[in-house]
Amino acid sequence: MYSKIYFMKIIYSIQQWLFPVINRQQCEIDKLGQSLKDTSRMYNEQLAKSRALQAELEYIYSIFLHRNRCCYQLHVFPRQSPLLLTVGHKSNWMNFILYTPYDQQEIANLYFRVEATDLVLEEMQVAPLYQNQQIGGLLMQEIISEAKAMGLQRLTGIFGSKEREHLGELARFYEEMGFEVRVTSGSLSGKITKAIAPR
Repeated sequence: MYSKIYFMKIIYSIQQWLFPVINRQQCEIDKLGQSLKDTSRMYNEQLAKSRALQAELEYIYSIFLHRNRCCYQLHVFPRQSPLLLTVGHKSNWMNFILYTPYDQQEIANLYFRVEATDLVLEEMQVAPLYQNQQIGGLLMQEIISEAKAMGLQRLTGIFGSKEREHLGELARFYEEMGFEVRVTSGSLSGKITKAIAPR
């Protein structure tokens, strides 16, 4: 009887000593497992960022190869993907193309014709997803700067839309950029004119 009680006390004592040790070890194992999961997640995130950056650089390189006689400008904004602008000159034509390397897309394309002292807008396209995001304003600033550098005196062009509401938005955009805007009565088109101050 006494030996049984004594044996039970020994077992109890062992439990009191051993269980905290086991619990501590289990906590350490759990922490180590969580740390490994966090490290693996961070590694995968960095790997994904590295692959995305490599894809962006390859995309930019392909643009350099295909538009190798252009001027290039990289525009960086806070909390937004950088934009790459290329400006091409050919005879009396100018072409502005804006890319987003992150999405690997051409998001805006503008064609101009140089006529005497005027830079005439022939075509302007901005991808629908990037409209109303100040892309047009950025492009117009670069176009005016380029026209000034060329010694041109005026920026003109015809604009139009298939929808009257969109035509009004275009007219307001050009007015905000300092253009004189004349919308043709009864039609879905208008004319823009802006004097360019010399440098």
